[in-house]
Amino acid sequence: MDVRRQAPELSCFAGEHVLTAFAMHGARGNYSWMAGYNPTFMLDWWDEIERGDWDAAARRNERLHAFGGIAKRHLVEDGNLHGIIGKAMSAASPFLVETTWETRRPYLPVSRKGWEGFVRAAAEFPDLAYQP
Repeated sequence: MDVRRQAPELSCFAGEHVLTAFAMHGARGNYSWMAGYNPTFMLDWWDEIERGDWDAAARRNERLHAFGGIAKRHLVEDGNLHGIIGKAMSAASPFLVETTWETRRPYLPVSRKGWEGFVRAAAEFPDLAYQP
């Protein structure tokens, strides 16, 4: 976090995998793959961070790591990258209306088998599912 000391006018963002730890050291935002799947989870997490409820934020971070494991197991097949995985996750959530895991050319979507496997595995995490 030397950047914060050297250039306090900059805002450092962090990915979910290190969000709680980096927020403790001044990260001011998040670049999120989870927001398209469950934005409420992310907003609640950020509220915990802003309140300084580090234990609750750390528990949420750990839960997200477990969920990320199933996303990787089912969606990272065949070399799929971040944006394609985020799109597939969003398609598995009721948050975004009329979304699909299909992609525009030249990007290849995750396979139907991978996407369906993710949807089945995600059911093991009902606390992370978006509730309209």
